Amino acid sequence: FTKRSWSGWIIGIACVSLAAGLLIGHLVRGRAPAPGYLGPYPRLTLDAKDKAALVSLVRWAVNADTNTARPVLSGAVTAPGQRGVFVTLAFPDRRAQTAFGTGESLGEAVLHAGSLLRSTPQGTNGLVRVDIIHGKRRASVVKLEEGRWNLDTSRQAVLLETRPRTAFLGQELRDFAVLGKNYSAAQMNRLLCHRGFPVSAYRSFAATNRVTMATVDLDSFVEESDGRISALVRGNRETSCSTTPDALLRSIEQGVSYLERNCGVDGRFKYTYSPARDSDVAGYNMLRHAGAIFAMIQLYEIRHDPELLDAIRRALDDLNLP
Repeated sequence: FTKRSWSGWIIGIACVSLAAGLLIGHLVRGRAPAPGYLGPYPRLTLDAKDKAALVSLVRWAVNADTNTARPVLSGAVTAPGQRGVFVTLAFPDRRAQTAFGTGESLGEAVLHAGSLLRSTPQGTNGLVRVDIIHGKRRASVVKLEEGRWNLDTSRQAVLLETRPRTAFLGQELRDFAVLGKNYSAAQMNRLLCHRGFPVSAYRSFAATNRVTMATVDLDSFVEESDGRISALVRGNRETSCSTTPDALLRSIEQGVSYLERNCGVDGRFKYTYSPARDSDVAGYNMLRHAGAIFAMIQLYEIRHDPELLDAIRRALDDLNLP
């Protein structure tokens, strides 16, 4: 070969290599695990009829009742597009079970999540909560043990690129003490076990301390015991509040009644409760303990309730005042 022909060959090989690299890169990106799973998810506007239909669909899916007609869906519930939804059943014994489903419509996603709850021992006796995901924060690689999730647990969830795919409400991660620098594989395994993930999910988290994660926002609502549907804002019911003196006093009485019921025989309050684990969460704060006593004393000055006084005395004894 002449010098010119060698140059031509080199230029040709370089061009072919570049084209092959671009093609392979395109194929790899197209075949990446769970394409599109991390979002974005478009936001939907649901009316009261849509929400009631979704609650009925959850019950139908959990029961797998072939003798009952599937609820009729329409409107935004059947609108095409990638959807993701968390469905939670909250039971009378205070336990809760959550599943995450995806689909090409919101109805399909709810059916997927409901089918994952069919093995729930309590059946459909629980009240239904629905958390619909939307939006997407930029996906990032998180070091699990550092606990830097940058997550608002009251209104956000996370989608994780694991095998199999996993997704968790922020509240679940908080309840199982997975967030923060106290992260441990054991706590994550407890959460995975609670959600019913296969052993391969445990291995996926155990094999690495890094995971690709995307944060999504939530539109949430919950079924009430009387059948009404209440919107949730940052995890709390969105209800109007009367500010009349009688209404405010009733609210105060209800709050203090809660403190009284949760003051144990040792004078300690139940500080944090996890419905997912049906257990109290470790941790306490004596300053807040004293603040709770102060609130109880203020109501006692109005009501002079002897049972409330007993609770106050128990709580004071625990302070070990001189």
